[in-house]
Amino acid sequence: MGDNSRDTFKLTNVMHQVLTEESVSDPQHYVGVRLQQGVPLLDADWNELDDIRRTEAQALLNFFIGSGVPANNSGFEITGSGGSNSFTIGMGIMSVDGLIVINPQVTTYISQPESSNLGNLNQPPGERTDLIYLDVWDEEVGANGSNYDDARLVNPQIGVETSRRLARHWAVRVEEDAQAIPPENIEEGHHYSILALMERSPSTSAIQDAMIIDQRKIGITLADNLKVPLYVRRGAETITPQRFATMLTTLRTTLFNRLKDNSIPYQTAAPDEQRKEALIFMSQQALMHLCQIGENQALAGSLNNDDALDFLLQLYDSQGDWLEIIDELGNDASVAQTFIDDYGDYLEGAGTIDGLKPALDNRDLLRSVVAQEALNTWLASTGDNLPEGSVDALYITVVEYEPLTAGSSYDFTYDISANFTSLEVDEEFQIQVSLNSAFGTVSVDQSTLTLSPPEESATITVTVTPSGGLATADLSVIAFASRNPVALRSSQTPITLELNALPPVATYYFYVGPLSAVDREFEIPQNHLTRPQGRNVLFRLRNDSATESRTYAVQGQIIPNTGNTTGWQPITLTAIDDSPIIVAAGGETDVLVNVAADDVTNIPDVGTTGQIISTAELIEIDGLAVSEPQTPVTVTVPFVVDEATS
Repeated sequence: MGDNSRDTFKLTNVMHQVLTEESVSDPQHYVGVRLQQGVPLLDADWNELDDIRRTEAQALLNFFIGSGVPANNSGFEITGSGGSNSFTIGMGIMSVDGLIVINPQVTTYISQPESSNLGNLNQPPGERTDLIYLDVWDEEVGANGSNYDDARLVNPQIGVETSRRLARHWAVRVEEDAQAIPPENIEEGHHYSILALMERSPSTSAIQDAMIIDQRKIGITLADNLKVPLYVRRGAETITPQRFATMLTTLRTTLFNRLKDNSIPYQTAAPDEQRKEALIFMSQQALMHLCQIGENQALAGSLNNDDALDFLLQLYDSQGDWLEIIDELGNDASVAQTFIDDYGDYLEGAGTIDGLKPALDNRDLLRSVVAQEALNTWLASTGDNLPEGSVDALYITVVEYEPLTAGSSYDFTYDISANFTSLEVDEEFQIQVSLNSAFGTVSVDQSTLTLSPPEESATITVTVTPSGGLATADLSVIAFASRNPVALRSSQTPITLELNALPPVATYYFYVGPLSAVDREFEIPQNHLTRPQGRNVLFRLRNDSATESRTYAVQGQIIPNTGNTTGWQPITLTAIDDSPIIVAAGGETDVLVNVAADDVTNIPDVGTTGQIISTAELIEIDGLAVSEPQTPVTVTVPFVVDEATS
């Protein structure tokens, strides 16, 4: 042992009692050591600090995680070596009563580090089950005079060993004809974990894989066993438990409404028409019940991303099974064939329909949810009963308007304005907000709104509390109709927040055209770019003044991500044909920015991406030029060249 004055950790700390079961008189839970000035620093203080640190970590691992091997790790896996009376010990890591044990390389029973202190294994005279277990202990190491001397501990500059070390040692031991560690083998200060049972045969001394029964607890990686609620964010598009549940609720209620309205096309044939009809209804009921299970699991936080994908695969199978039953029992005279084929296109993908199955095959949760939402929209579209039109989510103001500081909360006001048609008295709109969690937290005071056609607006408040973990982040607010979430969806771009800087001011110019559901890109058919009139991109000017008309200079350009820009126009910021544009007091005006790529020798490839940029600058108020030049508002819209359309 080293030359130490005393062990104050063992003398005073309750953690020593908890971990060793040795009694401590008047135990205290000391968690740190504070050095004072003007007094000697003793070895006991230093050593106690180290003991506190080690035992806190050991207790956490032992009591809250447990002994075992982490996921994707072969630590101390016992396998047959094929050799005589020996087996292989896997390389890796293991926790034993909170102690981390590492085997740095594959070894065997007879060549492991402590093999000289182990007995030889013997071929049994008869059938026998042996116990293989791991023995772990810590031992003090010095430059000399210890069981495990290490001359490197002498500081060559002064020629003295200043401190000793604690080294962790291990040995894989075998207890013949046993299935538990005998009490007489238990040593004070040692920790044990059973690794395997070995069924030996008298016919051979070779130890084969088939003789080994692994007893380790594997896959104890904490992150793999926590149910972190599902969450996916790609750009401004977010999948949350609420959206996942809404998707399932929409499917379930749509199926019920079709059942109630007798709008599921089927026709049974003799014999047993009633039995066949009952089986169709039972299959549909099972599908609806599955939806309800998923709703409850999502809202309870019981689904992580992988669980959600696995559930959607079940949902895909259940929808396919329902269609098969309709086809088999209710498709007399092919009355259901169109319904079956169209439904199948949304499941498998066809033409411009992405499909649920391709997204599931790629384990893409966001695209899978969007694909099922598109299916729901189609399924609900009996006639013209889906809401159609536009909805905008416009940032208005923020309180307090001051530099954003960590720990303070700021209320951002948004105007949700819907202009739409619907056969219903009113429609439910969902509000989806997202912000990089490293920047701070975000919440919304109303996650759903009920709006009536043809036009209605509502105000929501989005509260952001920066944490200081990230300097900048985009705040996204999206509004969409629950019954038509893909087509009736806001397209405004996020606002950028910056820590310790003033938040953005409300804009008077914004994009209001469509964006793709997943990648949030403006899809331009290839033949629209190459036609003489090009393709118009829709923006909107808004005059918030109740008394003054305002005039704006508007420019636009397109920036393709391609080396050859021949034919693309306008390639630089250019005034649009209608500029300048006058907007009446309190009014709005749609703005069309025309883009094209009409050179027949340089037709854009499908999949070409880029940006459409448009700026608007206030130049006149009530016909009079503004006294000082204004900073233009710049709106950037990502685009992608899509397949040609008719």
